[in-house]
Amino acid sequence: METEHLVIADYFIQAIEQAVYQEGERLPSESELREQFGVKRSVARRAVARLCDSGWITTIQGKGSFVAARSTPLTYALSSKTAFTEEMMKNGVIAHAELLHWEKRTANQHERRLLHLDHADWVYQLEIRRRAGRLPLSMTTTCLVERIVPDLELHLDPFVSLYRILSGIYRLQPQRLSSVVRASLPNADDAAQLEISAQSPILQVESLVSHRGIVPIEYSRSRIRGDLQESCVSFS
Repeated sequence: METEHLVIADYFIQAIEQAVYQEGERLPSESELREQFGVKRSVARRAVARLCDSGWITTIQGKGSFVAARSTPLTYALSSKTAFTEEMMKNGVIAHAELLHWEKRTANQHERRLLHLDHADWVYQLEIRRRAGRLPLSMTTTCLVERIVPDLELHLDPFVSLYRILSGIYRLQPQRLSSVVRASLPNADDAAQLEISAQSPILQVESLVSHRGIVPIEYSRSRIRGDLQESCVSFS
């Protein structure tokens, strides 16, 4: 059965959640799993790999698999006025934002449609990695309308918070219009930047942000570690 390894993995996830296995405790070896569940070696290996990829265990060459330390997921409220730094403060966590790359270019068709742009309009594209404490939490590709934030590059160094630039320099009042959330797996670059396995689940959040709920100013696509965050949608 293609799902045999999932059954085994789910068994140990429940056992860890119920404290049957404690942090640092050794799990049965692949050979022991074969005997316990009556499965082939390949199935046992896939079950261990799934537990490892999802952050429940760590494996040490020659010693075995051990229950990993797990952080309590941070609650992130998706609302019209959500801001990363403020949300992390609510969780008692120091937030950091790193600008990895920026460029100014003409808007593509998708961006023109969402941001109500013409063919001649330009956007700033920023690649931002955000951290919760020392842990990388998310990667965000954000596109801002160039004529609304002219000369943005003059305000990117040092980079602390995008929304501080928008509100402090440009007197904008960012307001989230919509967000689409879907589960996914990271590509190779995102996995490296987020320091996770390519098989670790992430949340993709595509958002459209306006100024005072009227003029679209930003389209963003965030990739968020599934093991470090849980999203709460606010209808207020």
